[in-house]
Amino acid sequence: MVVWQSINVTLDQGLRTKLFEGEINVFKCDVCGEKASVGVPLLYHDMVREFCVQYYPPESLKDSSFYDGFDSEGHVLEIEMLEIPEETGSYITHPHVVFSLSEMIHYVLFREGVFDKHENR
Repeated sequence: MVVWQSINVTLDQGLRTKLFEGEINVFKCDVCGEKASVGVPLLYHDMVREFCVQYYPPESLKDSSFYDGFDSEGHVLEIEMLEIPEETGSYITHPHVVFSLSEMIHYVLFREGVFDKHENR
């Protein structure tokens, strides 16, 4: 299986579809067909709308060292820049942080709606 740490939906729109259909970071057993989520951090990056969302598994909240990766305002101190072009704007340094993939999808829909509303004026 492929384990994604970062998806750039501008470079590959199909990754957005896979996320929305629950196919990103999901293990499927070839024998029994059982599916299970793989709890790894995932960065969602939209270069056109200029936003990113960082998912962390909720279990991360139980690890006191997890909080070392954030400043006092909750901003991520270091983003692992996977497949992110150099011309990317500064928005990439302040991703919106979520703790469920459902929350990530809702935030993506919100940002797309806001962008589309203001872009069509």
